[in-house]
Amino acid sequence: VTEIATDMLPPNFHTWSWARQACACVLAMQSWAQTRNESAQILVLVPGEKEMNQIEVEWVKTSARRHHRWRVVTITGDTPKGVREELRKQLKKRRCEAGNVNLLVLATAVFEYSITLDVNGLVDCGQSMEVDRNGFLKPVLNNEAQTVQKKARGGRGRDTKYKLVTPSNMAVPSTLPYRMQENQQLSVIFVSVCHGKKLSIIGIVNKDEQAAYVRLHKWGLTTEPQGGNCELSRFGKVVRGYSLEVRDGMVIAICAR
Repeated sequence: VTEIATDMLPPNFHTWSWARQACACVLAMQSWAQTRNESAQILVLVPGEKEMNQIEVEWVKTSARRHHRWRVVTITGDTPKGVREELRKQLKKRRCEAGNVNLLVLATAVFEYSITLDVNGLVDCGQSMEVDRNGFLKPVLNNEAQTVQKKARGGRGRDTKYKLVTPSNMAVPSTLPYRMQENQQLSVIFVSVCHGKKLSIIGIVNKDEQAAYVRLHKWGLTTEPQGGNCELSRFGKVVRGYSLEVRDGMVIAICAR
């Protein structure tokens, strides 16, 4: 597996969106395959169906694709096992022979991690799926091990061109500390005081935690401006009877009563 040469890509390639970059890589690999008297069998790896849709939209907008015959196949984790196996057999039977329609396979990581396909082009969109703190799937940048693993999907039976497309506008979640919004912090600290416990809470650093205690004490809701022995004041117990969600307007309204 060797990386597609930079001179085969457009001059302003690195300024494009990752989806447009992926499409440019596909066309460059098709041109390379043509010089070898082969048809293109290219696998594009995306983290999920949303990103797959982005690729499909960008592919339709790519005018250069019309110069050659293409067939696009999409495979996700919901695709039946029989359909996946049939695709694998078709690719093996076609053998990238000249005269075949160029084949573009868009596949999610759910599908690609356990298979080997006979391809002569592999575009890794540099992303994988990860479960966030709320239990939802979200795309994150690949780590080095994931990149090496995906690169190994091609080139096992023939010479293959490879390209890793790194989304430049995408932050790396693992290096960005999660910070809860200020109003949420205040309510969570208030709840911990209601329970009589000093809790270790994800998304609230020590500095923010102390600021929340000071603010609650300033409003007269707690007996101390810090954690530990902090308890609800008489007024704090009244507020607790109305709501556990503490906001400026809500406290002022209770005071007015």
